[in-house]
Parts: sequence; C-alpha cells; structure tokens
Amino acid sequence: MLTIKQIKNDIRFNHEVLDLIEVLKGIASAQFRHMQTKREKSLRFQKTLDDFFKMVDLLKSEHPFLQENNSLPTAIIGITSDEGFIGDLNKQIFNNIFEFIKPEDEIIVLGDRGKHFLEESERPFLYFPGVGEDIDYSQAEDLRDYLVKQYLDKKRWGKVLIVYPEFLSFAAQEVRTKQLLPYAGKKEELSLEKLNFIRNIIVEPSSESIIDYLIRVWLLEEINNIFWDSKLSEWAARVIHLESSSQDLKIKAGQLGFSYFRALHEVSDKNIREIFASRLMK
Repeated sequence: MLTIKQIKNDIRFNHEVLDLIEVLKGIASAQFRHMQTKREKSLRFQKTLDDFFKMVDLLKSEHPFLQENNSLPTAIIGITSDEGFIGDLNKQIFNNIFEFIKPEDEIIVLGDRGKHFLEESERPFLYFPGVGEDIDYSQAEDLRDYLVKQYLDKKRWGKVLIVYPEFLSFAAQEVRTKQLLPYAGKKEELSLEKLNFIRNIIVEPSSESIIDYLIRVWLLEEINNIFWDSKLSEWAARVIHLESSSQDLKIKAGQLGFSYFRALHEVSDKNIREIFASRLMK
C-alpha cells in the first residue's frame, strides 16, 4: 500500500500532467479554428470538370489519364501526421492500405509517423514530407508533378490511390481511399437532348490536349483539398484525444484523492488505537 507521502506526490504529478493536457488541448482547438476559417474548397470547379468529362466519355478518348492499366502496379499514397496525440488515426490509414495492397504495389507515405511505422515493418516505401502548418500549393504541386511523371511518362503505375482522413465534423473523421489516376469522375445518365447537344460539340485544339491540361489542374486541386482534410482531421482528432486523456486524468485524480483520505484516516485510527492502548496499560 502507498504511503501518504507517495500518494501526495502522485496527486501533484497528476495535477501537473492535467494542466499540461489542458494547455495542449487549448492550442489544438485554437489551431483547428484558425485552419477551418482559412480553408477554401472549390466545389464549382469540381462540378464543371465532371460535366466536361461526361462529354469526354462520348468522345471515347484514349488518353492515359482516363485509361486504367491493370498489368502495372498500383501506387498507394498514405497521408499521416508528423505529430502525436491523434489517437489511432494513423493506424486506421495503414489498416486501409494493407487491406487491399498487393506485393508488387508501391507505397508513398507523407509524414514522419508513417515513415517510422513503415521502417519498423521493413516494407519498401517512398517518403514525402508531411503536410505542414501553412498549407500552400507548392507541396501539392511537388506531389502532383511526381505522380504525373511516374504515371504518364515512365508508365510506372497503372493506378494511383490516396488514403487520407476525410474531415466530416469536429467529432468525426473518416479514413477514405480515393482514386487519383486514372480520373474516375461521377457518372450519370444524360437526357437524349443533352446527348445530341454534346455530339455536335467541336473540341479545339483537341480533346486529348484539353484532357491533359484539365486533369493536371484537377489533380492539384484534389491533392490540395486532401491536404486540408488531413490537417483539419488531425487537429480535430488531437482535441478529441486530449479531451479523453483529460477525463481519464480527472478520474484518476478522484481515485487518488479517495486513497489519500483513506490513508489519512487509517493513520488517524492507528494513532487513536495506540493512544487508547497505552492508557489501558497504565
């Protein structure tokens, strides 16, 4: 059984850790709100692109950006965190990756946590720096240009997938797998009137050049949006995880307080019994 001095030391340490957790939680909450107000997501561009590729399907384009090659390996990109205190978010990402990965497929990981995990698993991978605090297009451009070069010029992969935490709400993040290449837009049935209209469209200079340009632009926008989703999910998960730790520490503080008063009461009882016994002996 712990002594009163040991229990008091545990209580003091518990309070110090709880204060630290509250500070970290406040920082994470403030950072989350700051990033949420800065985010801009171009849904209008996505809709315009989807409308265009409905027309491209009718043109039966054979551009590599639209053709999947099942004879080549798949590149799977995992977006992980550089920091801790985010619960099992990174673990969920790797669970999704290893659920369908094949031996010949390649892994690209962003973030130090993912890098350390793969180094321990001794699985070959390619490393990119994690998503920083200040999200800009330069990092998305670097990743986009590398993917396009390997997919289009070197024909290294037949498909490119990305696994990342999608931000749904402050309390909910969902790990999602999305196909980047070849482009797989939304499909829907078109009316006969719209079909006739599309068939009469003349595409200049060529559908291939337009497809090439638009897919590159779309990739940049999509990767940038995924970076924002990942960072918002990371900060939200951190707040939730720190809040859970805070509640656990408060429960522990209550248990320590009970143990302290119990030990104090036992010491008092022992002293009273000793005094009463000594008086009886006299």
